[in-house]
Amino acid sequence: GKYDMLVKSENQNKDFWVEFKYYFTGEGYDGNYKNGFILPSESKYITDLGAEQSYRPRNIRFEYKDLKYHKVNPHQISNYSQWSQERLNFTIKNKKFEVNVSKEKKNISTLSFQAVNDSAYGFWSVGFYGLLYKGDQLVSVNYLGAENFTAGETRDLQMQFYEGLPSITKYDIVPEVNIFDANAYIEQK
Repeated sequence: GKYDMLVKSENQNKDFWVEFKYYFTGEGYDGNYKNGFILPSESKYITDLGAEQSYRPRNIRFEYKDLKYHKVNPHQISNYSQWSQERLNFTIKNKKFEVNVSKEKKNISTLSFQAVNDSAYGFWSVGFYGLLYKGDQLVSVNYLGAENFTAGETRDLQMQFYEGLPSITKYDIVPEVNIFDANAYIEQK
């Protein structure tokens, strides 16, 4: 089967962002290293989604290495909160969760939404996490990348959930892009 592993992580420092390599490991499972980052004062999920295993992994641990802290330069960014809001300015609207939509003789659930890039910046890739909850408990997560997402653009996006789900009482969509990575931006002409 396929298994999703995740850990909630938080950077409590408002003056530094961090990048690192990470993987999940446990009984019968050693994931591959992935690159991760956490922005200043950000709380987010770090994930390894869709890991193929013949049986359910147990005693999973989150491991990381090559932790690099980067100071937000106050001479270049005098107000980080404003600077980040100008770049991470995505509006999520028309969210709709549908259970057991039949597609190709398989019952799947879908989370559809419109994402609007309300920033003045285009990005080569913006990730969106779909988080499904039963009460306050996170029960499923999915990830969708939107490539070449230009400033002012609206995208109709949809995530599919193939596993059986409990009754979903709420859902959220969280955009993700490393705004400190100069290579994340589409050059303005």
